[in-house]
Amino acid sequence: MIKNKTALNWYDSWTLDGSKSKGRAMNNDNMKMYLRAFNNECDVLISKVKFNNFDKIEERIKKCVHALDKLNQRNKISMTKAYLSLKIDELHLVHEYNCKRQEEKEILKAAREEEREKAKLQKEINEARKNFKRTSSL
Repeated sequence: MIKNKTALNWYDSWTLDGSKSKGRAMNNDNMKMYLRAFNNECDVLISKVKFNNFDKIEERIKKCVHALDKLNQRNKISMTKAYLSLKIDELHLVHEYNCKRQEEKEILKAAREEEREKAKLQKEINEARKNFKRTSSL
């Protein structure tokens, strides 16, 4: 979408010093700056998503879009819903991955706990057998 210039809504008839090509270059630079800021902010936010904070991160991404749209109102640049939707989808995928990792951690923790319980029980059984053998040989 970035390559095809469909990630943003933008106005193409700018002129700078009476030149349309300079206006187009200025507009392209503004769009690159918008996308760089948005994508960097999203990368940071998405890297912070955990199994328990998805809604907060999603809200912060939407606030970021709102703030950037507001800052670029005079430049007539705004985020398309489709591009925002892709970022939210990326957030969902990372969130699902993190939830799955959390589940696996809990499963491993439960398995380790069960192993400790089995080892403890086995030790108690062995102790009881030793005590039984001692008492029966007397």
